[in-house]
Amino acid sequence: MSYSDFWSGSMTYHPSHGHNHVDDWAVMTLRIQTADPNPLNWPIVGEGAKIGFCLMDYGQCGTSTLSTYYGHCRDNNTVYNQGTTLLNTDFPNWNLGGGNYNCSVVEQGISSGWTDVYGKHLDGMWINIPKNTCNGDYWIVLEVDKNNDFMEENEDNNFTAVPVTLTQQIPAGNPQTPLIWTTGSNKICGDGSVTLTATGGSAFLWSNGETTQTISVTEPGSYTCSVTTYCGTSTSEPFIVSSVEINTPVVEGDTVCVEGSMTLSATSTGTLKWYDEVGTLLSIGETFDTPILTESTTYYVQNVDTYEDTLHAEPLTNGIGGGGFTSSEQFEIFDAYTSLNIQSVLVYAQASGSVTIELQDGGFNVLGTVTATVPAGSSRVDLDFDVPFGYNYKLIGKNITTGTGLYRNLNSATYPYELDNVLKITGSSYGAGTYYYFYDMEIVTTNSTCPSELVPVSAIVESCLGIGENIAFKNSMKVAPNPNNGDFKILFTANNKADIQIEMMNIIGAKVYSKTIDQAYGEISHEIKASKLSKGVYLLNVIYEGKPYTQKIIIE
Repeated sequence: MSYSDFWSGSMTYHPSHGHNHVDDWAVMTLRIQTADPNPLNWPIVGEGAKIGFCLMDYGQCGTSTLSTYYGHCRDNNTVYNQGTTLLNTDFPNWNLGGGNYNCSVVEQGISSGWTDVYGKHLDGMWINIPKNTCNGDYWIVLEVDKNNDFMEENEDNNFTAVPVTLTQQIPAGNPQTPLIWTTGSNKICGDGSVTLTATGGSAFLWSNGETTQTISVTEPGSYTCSVTTYCGTSTSEPFIVSSVEINTPVVEGDTVCVEGSMTLSATSTGTLKWYDEVGTLLSIGETFDTPILTESTTYYVQNVDTYEDTLHAEPLTNGIGGGGFTSSEQFEIFDAYTSLNIQSVLVYAQASGSVTIELQDGGFNVLGTVTATVPAGSSRVDLDFDVPFGYNYKLIGKNITTGTGLYRNLNSATYPYELDNVLKITGSSYGAGTYYYFYDMEIVTTNSTCPSELVPVSAIVESCLGIGENIAFKNSMKVAPNPNNGDFKILFTANNKADIQIEMMNIIGAKVYSKTIDQAYGEISHEIKASKLSKGVYLLNVIYEGKPYTQKIIIE
């Protein structure tokens, strides 16, 4: 037998359990059943925890119906408690090693013929039930190893669906207005799109004719969705999708004779980025100086505009696990990767009362304070806090009216909560696992970007016939030795094939030497023997492409 080891996934230490859990081992959702036989395609009503799990050889599948874990091992559990129950001997590799996996910090797993059980009484498991959910029959769908960190014989049966009836929500038949949301920006850039999701239900009809719970839109406009649930059929409020104007740069190329460096330029409204033909970023700015070129080359420039955008930072609700109400002064800690504004936060109050929300920077300087009266239940508090780039900010809840109490989660927060390149919530005043007071932070940032298409810019190398001096040819001319006794060599490089005339004149302009080299090309070394000439100063003209290039010769 053979085996292979490989690194995969990640683990997190859970202090309440005292060992390491495999991250995101199980994901739970609350769904409504449709005619589709696959539960993974049913509309999602509420989402739940990404459960960390210590994967280990907890117990054997058993040898008979009297075994402790009889019924836990099945060949297929995609339908709850269905499939054939398996015993140890039903596994071909039973007892061929294994049986020793535990909560190791580097290696976890389940051996053939073994099982693991995660008790429903353990912490870290929940499903958020949206406030507009009506009583009725639903299903809890649980997916395991969704990230495919573990190698398995069958990767297509890692889920099960369990029926559940809700009786403590809104009575059926009372229509509720569905919601539409997006997890990112509501603005479209160029050929981009915005993903919209509606409240879970058994049927959907969007204003653009689509009939799924989640849609992708590429056109700006107002979108609504009619959703059918146990509450009835209702239509959402309009959700506005807007577009970002794309500004294409205006460019100007450059030209050089034979070879040389050129300066390319562009103007636009944002940051200009220069690329070569394979997409390598070369420079940033309004101009780009090319390397020395001997042939025409095309470069590309792109304009990148930043724009104001509104984003919402997780956790979006307090449904991330257990907790309760408290009036103590506590805070969340976060980093700002760019200048931003905290427009508002969502809070949950036990009763109507007053609360003060304060923003401090890493040096404990107070940057903003708002005191607001909040009603019982959930509500938003407007803040309008400007936050410069920086680290270790604190958003503090204080002076909370006794008996009002704000909700906070205990032992279930999974830091960090992050908006890419914008904000990162790193912890709380009470340490890991606890989240205090301020949910669904509404963040306004100008850090969102919209790039234009790549615009070509030409750097042209010309032969310069009849145009002007051939700089490359002029720079290649050498006379050796000089001074000399009349015998010397003239060296040059002709990049373009042409007839070359070599002439030598004395100080009064009389021609004392003449020679033509037909169709010269490449490196040329021409020897001149003029030792019979009188000592003095002479002028050597090399005529190439119709232009004279002159050198002074001294004969001693």
